[in-house]
Amino acid sequence: MKVYSIEFYRNLMHPLLILIFILLGSLFVKLPALPLPLTGYFGSYQAMNAMMAEMMAWDLPSSLLMPRSFIVIEGGPSLHLLHYPFASLAAFIFKNLLQGHLDLCGHLQAALSVLLTALLLYFIVKRLFDSATALFASFAFSFSPMILTMGVSFQNEAMAVLFLTLSFYLLMKENAGLRFLAGIIFSCALAARIHFLACLPAYLLFLLLNRSSAKSFLLFLLGTLLPVSAWYGFVFYLTQTHSGIMTSFFGQMGEGRVLAGSLWMSKDFYERILEIIFGEWLTPLMIPFLILGLFAWDVKRLPFTVWVLGALSTLILLPQKVYDHPFYLIHGVPAASVLIGLSLSRLWPYFNRFAKWVLLAVFVLASLRYYVPAAIFSRSDGKRILKIAGEVERLTTKEDRIIASYGSSPEFLYYTHRLGWSFNVGMVDELKVDHQKRFLQQVELGYGDPVKWLEYLRTQDATYLVLASPEEFEKNEVFSNYVRQKYPLLPTGHDSFLIFDLKQAKA
Repeated sequence: MKVYSIEFYRNLMHPLLILIFILLGSLFVKLPALPLPLTGYFGSYQAMNAMMAEMMAWDLPSSLLMPRSFIVIEGGPSLHLLHYPFASLAAFIFKNLLQGHLDLCGHLQAALSVLLTALLLYFIVKRLFDSATALFASFAFSFSPMILTMGVSFQNEAMAVLFLTLSFYLLMKENAGLRFLAGIIFSCALAARIHFLACLPAYLLFLLLNRSSAKSFLLFLLGTLLPVSAWYGFVFYLTQTHSGIMTSFFGQMGEGRVLAGSLWMSKDFYERILEIIFGEWLTPLMIPFLILGLFAWDVKRLPFTVWVLGALSTLILLPQKVYDHPFYLIHGVPAASVLIGLSLSRLWPYFNRFAKWVLLAVFVLASLRYYVPAAIFSRSDGKRILKIAGEVERLTTKEDRIIASYGSSPEFLYYTHRLGWSFNVGMVDELKVDHQKRFLQQVELGYGDPVKWLEYLRTQDATYLVLASPEEFEKNEVFSNYVRQKYPLLPTGHDSFLIFDLKQAKA
């Protein structure tokens, strides 16, 4: 039996200890944000995922397959059919297993997803290159501003990136069954975020460069087709048979959101994209290392180069989406982190100890500069909204349908735990920018004029109008005078919100 020295075990454990430190450090940074409310950074998206999670218990088992929100359309909870809400499903499971708060469970699924992705990335890069490169890749990924921010966001992105990375990890296994499973998991990533399809060429290239058999290609592609085809086939069926659809993949496809070429002629578009890429995507500090990684020739790194370029093709395919939602580039971060890791591992010996620590520290601080305002500071109004929502719950019954006004977001409606509608007092401004089919249908019913829209919602059995921003309400004198003259104001003991009883108009 061979006896190994103590030094051998030290060298063996050293990379793993560093990896644990990286993973725990990234998780520690997220801890303050985990218990915070869903208001703030893309709070409407988070609230919608939370609604879908809560509604999964509404009509089991069909509610697990038909994502619903609190927003009422055609007399019942509306369907939200853009993607399958894996994040909502995970939060729903966590909540029932751990008996925890849904918001915390939603944040927790994101934090655990990016932690597991960083771990998988380490093993992928270690197998293809070496431990040092794997550590740099895991570090760059874990502390990317976008990964930190989406790692505490109740959305699908974190879990979709986990599926994407797990699929590549399984693809590396020279086993036909595992490659079929890799295709299944890649397909789940597509069901979560369909634009991740841009990464498929990188996966096929990896199989090609590793001289995989035709059987491996076919099994991977077959697995890739199954879940996503089943999901979007079901979505298409629902769009043909169900009238209470809030939004759907096929509806948005018909609104000209793909290849929106008019943006390419705008200077603002390019300024915004540079701001995203050099900011919350990877920070200005890591972009030079990414560029070095892109232009260094190496067959083993070629799939990651294609992966990054595929992710960046989203700028061409979905320019408006990326412009409005920076996290549409999140699928490029794992591969970009690998290329950054390769550059850093080559250059690292040329840095002195001081320069090394400064580089790492500046990257973390630069990431926190984008992460903290988005994940923590932006939620400063959350406690007030929770308090108001608690009062609304006390004053109303579960059968009441609420018009919850808090900007244009459904966050407030979610926290009332009532079915109903969000209500933007300044909705007239939306007429200039929103031309979605569903939006135009609402305009025909009165949307754009707060008075007309309020009266339409009353015909849909709205019982209370709750305004979480009284100052915004008072600014619209025509609307505020109309409501005050026609509907009784309920006493609340608080001046932070107003609630009007719509069940019976004043004489």
